[in-house]
Amino acid sequence: MASVDYKAILEEIRRGRAALEVLESVIPGYRGYKEREMRRETDRLVRNILYERLIRAKDAIRIAYFSIVERGLSNLYEGMNRLNAVMDRVSERVNHAEYGYAGFFDAIKVKEEALDRMLSFDANLLKVVQEVEDMGQKLMAAGSTEPATSIKERLDALMGSLRELETIFNERKNAILGLKGN
Repeated sequence: MASVDYKAILEEIRRGRAALEVLESVIPGYRGYKEREMRRETDRLVRNILYERLIRAKDAIRIAYFSIVERGLSNLYEGMNRLNAVMDRVSERVNHAEYGYAGFFDAIKVKEEALDRMLSFDANLLKVVQEVEDMGQKLMAAGSTEPATSIKERLDALMGSLRELETIFNERKNAILGLKGN
C-alpha cells in the first residue's frame, strides 16, 4: 500500500480544493462509497416521509370514523373498518420496509445499482401517498356533513388508492427480491 502524503493533501485543501475532492482523489473507492451512502440516506428519508403522511391519513380516517359513528351511519361501519385495516397494514409495511443498505440484521442486501430503481418506485409511492393523504382529509371533512352515499364514494376511492399503493409497494419488494441472488 502506498503511503499517503498528508502535507500534499493539506496543501491541496489550502489551494482551494474541497476536502471531499481531496479525499476522493486519495482514497480509492471513497467517491463510490459516498454516493452509495447518499442513495441509502435518501431511501431512508423517503420511507420516513411516506410513513409520516400515511399516519396523517390514518388520523384523518379515524376522525371520519368517529363522525360517522356519531351520525349513526351504521351502513358505513364495515367499509370503514376494512379501510382502517388496510391502512394499518400498508402503513406498517412502509414503516418496516427494507432500506437500501445491508445492515447487520438485514435479510436482503440491496445493491447500489438497484437503489436508483427503488427511488423510482419511491417517487410513485410519494405521489400515491399524497393522494391518500388528501383523500383522507376530504373523508374527514365529509364524515360530519355529507350524505352516506357521498361518504361511501370517498371511502371506495380511498380504498382504491390504498390498493394502488400496496401494488406499487409489492412491485418494489419483488424488485428487491429479484436482486437478492445477484
